Amino acid sequence: MTTIQKTGTTAVARRLAPFCLSGARTLLHYLHDFMTETPHVRRMEDRESVHRVRVASRRLRSFLPLFAVCVSRKTCKRWRKQLRRLTGALGGVRDTDVQIACVEDFLEHQASLEERPGIERLLLRLQQRRHALREPVDEVLERFTASHLAEEMEQTLMHLVYVSQTSGAAVPGPYVYRKIRKAVRTRLQAFEMYAPYVEHPECSNELHAMRIAAKHLRYILQACTPFYLDAVQEPAHTARTFQTLLGDIHDCDVWAHDLPQFLEEECQRTLVYFGHLEPFAPLVPGIVALQHNRQHYRMQRYQEFVTFWHQVQEQGIWERLCQTLDAAVENAENAATAAMAGTLRPGHVDVE
Repeated sequence: MTTIQKTGTTAVARRLAPFCLSGARTLLHYLHDFMTETPHVRRMEDRESVHRVRVASRRLRSFLPLFAVCVSRKTCKRWRKQLRRLTGALGGVRDTDVQIACVEDFLEHQASLEERPGIERLLLRLQQRRHALREPVDEVLERFTASHLAEEMEQTLMHLVYVSQTSGAAVPGPYVYRKIRKAVRTRLQAFEMYAPYVEHPECSNELHAMRIAAKHLRYILQACTPFYLDAVQEPAHTARTFQTLLGDIHDCDVWAHDLPQFLEEECQRTLVYFGHLEPFAPLVPGIVALQHNRQHYRMQRYQEFVTFWHQVQEQGIWERLCQTLDAAVENAENAATAAMAGTLRPGHVDVE
């Protein structure tokens, strides 16, 4: 009984070896990006370092559920949980950085003299908010560093690369391609589920959820590129374009919520500090101008999104992606059948 179980486990390991090898290498690439940028985040001076750490973390978290068959679900779940804590803490910083960059650009290129006081006050408040986020981020970073999670992941993945390389199974088989096909189709279905909201610009929550689905689809396609080479580059680029367009729309929706709230808060601050609202009046033109600017930009990006959506449907990009996934499974099955026919001898039965 023990021999049979061991043989079955070895067979599964051999079938998974090409997937685990490529997956471990992909995760190591994301992990090293993550580890390289994390020390820079402590200073919180470089906005792009914060962004790159969050991107690397999200890519790790996105691919880990699919990769769980190579390590264990429990381990992958624990890794994802600890990574989520760090990127969650950085989320507020990144969102504030995006708004600061937007305000700085508006101040430099579009604000009139009358509008500058309000925009400069908004920029000050955003910078104060970012500074206030520094301490909680430092605390999360300290806990993350103390957990030695990155080192644990690196050691585990490097060992898996070694084990997979020495297993003797170099070519991905049907099992691997079926598993990838299922994962990609699941992400694609999650994205296309929001199709009914494409023509409804008022559905902000659904369009934001669609952006997240596009991001997850893009990450899984990029992670699986080694198995399909150039065949998935077009759909991966398509998912990225959807993510960008919908992300810009969401940023404008956040401004639509935040700017009236900012005016209300500044109004109350002015009243408390001065006892009257005369100093508040110069702030209004700039904020109103930024509101109109973001409303116009949202309409522009929304139209680009709808146009791109229809182009993708007409070009059949997702249909070709599904065909690519199906063809890879079929080719792997045919190769496995041919290999089996060549190895079987009369009177010999291969139980694997």
